[in-house]
Amino acid sequence: MSEMKRLYAVLVFLVFLFSANAETVTDYLEKFDNQNVSQSKTYAPDKWSRIADPLEPSEWSWVSTVYVSYKNPASGGQDGAYLEIGSQSLMNDDGDTKNANDYLVTPAVGGNVSFYLKKQSAFSDANLRIYNCTKNGDKYTVGTTLIREVTNAELSQDLTQWTKITLPAVADGSYLAMRFESVCIDEFVADKAEIVKVPSLMLMECNLTSQSQPLTDANNQFEVAFDVTVQNNGEVDLTPGMENYSLTMYNDSKTIDIVTVPIQEALAVGAKSSVIKISAKVDAGDADKYENYKVRENITKTNVSGAWIDSKPYMPEMVFCSSDFDQEIAVTEVLDFGLVKDADFTRNFRIRNTGMAPLNVTEFTLPAGYTTTFTVPATIAPQGEVAIPITLSAAVAGTYNGTLKITGEKVAAKEYNMTGAVLDKKSWYENFEGGSIPSNMIFGNEWKIVSDPTDYVTATNKYWAENGNYSNPTMIVSPKLKVKAGEVFNFRASKRSSDSFLKVYYSADRNNWILAKEFVNADFSDEKLNYYGYDTYKFTMFSLNTIPEGEWYVAIEGGYARVDDIFGYEVIPVEHDILFLSNGVPEVGKVNHKLQISTVLKNMAGVEAADSYTLKAYYNNELINEFTTPELAALSETQFDMAFTPHAVGTFPFYIEFMKGDYCIKTNESEILIGEEVAEGENKVGVGSETIEEAPVKLYSNYSETQTVYTAEQLALSAGAKITKMSYSGYADTWDTEKPLLSQISIYVENTTDAKADVAKPRDVKQMTLVYSGMVDFTKDGSVTNPIEYIVADFTVPFEYTGQNLRVAMVASATSYKKILFLADSSTTGNTIYKSSDWDIATASWNAKDYVPAVTLFTAKEPRTLSGKVYSKDYGPLSNVKVKLMAGEVLYSAVSNEQGLYSISVIQSEKDYKLVIDEVEAYDKYEHAELINLSAGDQVFDICLTPFSGVGEIEVANLAAYGAEGRIIVKANAAEKVNVYNIAGRMVRSVNVEEGTTIIEGLMAGFYIVNGTKVVVR
Repeated sequence: MSEMKRLYAVLVFLVFLFSANAETVTDYLEKFDNQNVSQSKTYAPDKWSRIADPLEPSEWSWVSTVYVSYKNPASGGQDGAYLEIGSQSLMNDDGDTKNANDYLVTPAVGGNVSFYLKKQSAFSDANLRIYNCTKNGDKYTVGTTLIREVTNAELSQDLTQWTKITLPAVADGSYLAMRFESVCIDEFVADKAEIVKVPSLMLMECNLTSQSQPLTDANNQFEVAFDVTVQNNGEVDLTPGMENYSLTMYNDSKTIDIVTVPIQEALAVGAKSSVIKISAKVDAGDADKYENYKVRENITKTNVSGAWIDSKPYMPEMVFCSSDFDQEIAVTEVLDFGLVKDADFTRNFRIRNTGMAPLNVTEFTLPAGYTTTFTVPATIAPQGEVAIPITLSAAVAGTYNGTLKITGEKVAAKEYNMTGAVLDKKSWYENFEGGSIPSNMIFGNEWKIVSDPTDYVTATNKYWAENGNYSNPTMIVSPKLKVKAGEVFNFRASKRSSDSFLKVYYSADRNNWILAKEFVNADFSDEKLNYYGYDTYKFTMFSLNTIPEGEWYVAIEGGYARVDDIFGYEVIPVEHDILFLSNGVPEVGKVNHKLQISTVLKNMAGVEAADSYTLKAYYNNELINEFTTPELAALSETQFDMAFTPHAVGTFPFYIEFMKGDYCIKTNESEILIGEEVAEGENKVGVGSETIEEAPVKLYSNYSETQTVYTAEQLALSAGAKITKMSYSGYADTWDTEKPLLSQISIYVENTTDAKADVAKPRDVKQMTLVYSGMVDFTKDGSVTNPIEYIVADFTVPFEYTGQNLRVAMVASATSYKKILFLADSSTTGNTIYKSSDWDIATASWNAKDYVPAVTLFTAKEPRTLSGKVYSKDYGPLSNVKVKLMAGEVLYSAVSNEQGLYSISVIQSEKDYKLVIDEVEAYDKYEHAELINLSAGDQVFDICLTPFSGVGEIEVANLAAYGAEGRIIVKANAAEKVNVYNIAGRMVRSVNVEEGTTIIEGLMAGFYIVNGTKVVVR
């Protein structure tokens, strides 16, 4: 049959089908209820048609196509809803316009036709034109005959009023094309209408019953199969044999029909079918494919996506991968076995056959030093796999590099570079794979064990050490190591930016470090692990042999860098290994004011049982404190606190020794500057009605710096006043009361004309005067009703106030944090700025704070004076006698002059003092019976000393003897032999004395005769 005859036959069938399905309906009514007007392109009432005439955008425009507006208000019509049609004058966002001819075409109607109209808007003219229309197949053509025009004048100007329009005696079978302009229509009625019943079919379900990754058979084919259900959603019953009553499976990726099957089940209108199976064998071709297979019903040509099929040809595919991931290992990747020391190291791999045919592996060759239990030849089934453990033996130290080669039939051979090293069993090796800081190492602030970014994580490397701060370089320190001459120290490192650097040091005591080698940024690899990682530079192996032979600790100091796989040298077992983690020694102090010292120790000997030690503290090279510590558990950290009061002005050394048997470590000597003590007056600045946590220090961060400007009006001090001390009070937040905290505080002050503190212009503290530096204990808590003094800063040297404003800057650092609320004054704003950080205070941003911290300033005032004369009844004024006033550890003293006069300046006049004179030659020790208090004013007090009892007449002109406690004091003007007899006349001593004073000790109390002179010994 020719194509023309075939087309003619189809058209005849369609005419027959639609004429057979046509039904004449009398009293036809369209009420326009529940219209789906959202589909502006295709909308038409049921059984009506639409001739749309949109405004299309210009060729290069991005604006949308514009259609005539159709709306379906739910109320206001003759009986509920109605249809509203907008203007035929169209405009888009580009300003383009068009006068459209958009029509709704009725079904074929006849007889009397009527409907209701009303205006859409009071601001536009309504219009309706009705034309004759012809239909050819599914295409409508508007005729030239104007059947009826309804103008704006025919309609009510009341927008709520409807007007009935009637078209009498319309010829049967007439299609009416209606062009609406800003008008509403409702209740369209015709005496008769020809309604065509249309067949329709809808796909309900389409489920793949074959495999989405099918196995290809030896004929290089695979099956695609679906279970499908359909529903008759048309207006006529469907029976087997009807034209296009069938399903087609097709490849949508290639637009190829694969198989068509007729539907063998009759379906009444609305009925749903049972499961229809459709399947076919498909050629796999010669390459992997991922294609979309669909099913289409052939009456209304709707389709549904069945499944994406991942097909492969009938061939083997060899994939070499790790045991953890299915992704193939790229041949450019090095199989790194890392550093092996004490035991064999095994990495687990797999060969997967991801193809459709069996894989025959014919060769699997490993370089020397590596072994596997996998043997060839070996056959791996399609989609199967075989485990391949590869082991690097730790038996012999050395480097093991080479090539792994894998060969199979009908697959490309694969070759991988392999690398690994076996260390000497005595060599120290640390790879941080424990995931935490090793117990025998010391990590400075900023260094951490991390596993991020994950780009660095491999089968042999999951953790490394990292310092994320380039401006605060600190060390990671090794255990004690034995270094042989010329021996090499190794580690891997990577930079994070152009600021990264590393230095290697060595030390005998972890206090005094010697630079062994510096690695600058250019020494690091510039190659990144991936394109997107901004700081993921590859690790580089660093080596050095500049550390001399001996026993050393080795430290790597770095900033913004990563370190891993440290190895070399031999670890030296130690019985004792105590580390001074911190030694909180103040830089400055003041006479008669207690100095607080806090030392934190760590017992680094990880295998050592708990033990006690002796701690000795030396000030000015004199032992000032000694005690036995409690037992220090292995790897424990312990804090020891001590205090002492200096009594002399000057700069003095301080250090601590920590010892056990022959083991002794010593801190570096610290220099403490001791200033004069001065009397003080008290001046409170700020009412303290509010609280702040940001100033004077922000202790909720590890590091902080604050600056506050106090105005002259707030200070109320006279020019020339000398500030000697300042204090700040507050209390710990309720949830943070028990947390201990020691913080290093440095305070700087200056006179200034600045009225405010400016975040844009913070003052460089190096340009200010350092008045205090020391450790402050913030463990105390206090409360809102009972604030306590937290910071009491005694200035080393009084600061002279000039009458201007006063800037106070405070820098704090601690290894922990605590939330302290300090008393503050809200009457002045803009006078406090602060910055804080847990990592890098140098890069932190300054912030403003409204309140200023309340402070108490102490200023110098005149001290009280105790003065008088030291004398003897028998001998008159006594010179060179030291008179002391003592209250606890507070001490004041003076020495009498030639007239016996003394004068003592007393700063802390509110205390009660003992007046004491230690033993003076030939005079008894003196201690006044009553305490002396100078708070009421100066006092004059004369002191009479009593000669030793038992002074006899001198028979020899050049000899005198005095009795004392347990001894006799002999004073001779020339060499002399002295005989001492007891009361019974027996000689108990015979001594040749030289010119000057000689003491004869070890005598019991009683009477003695010395060269004829009676002496009493107490």
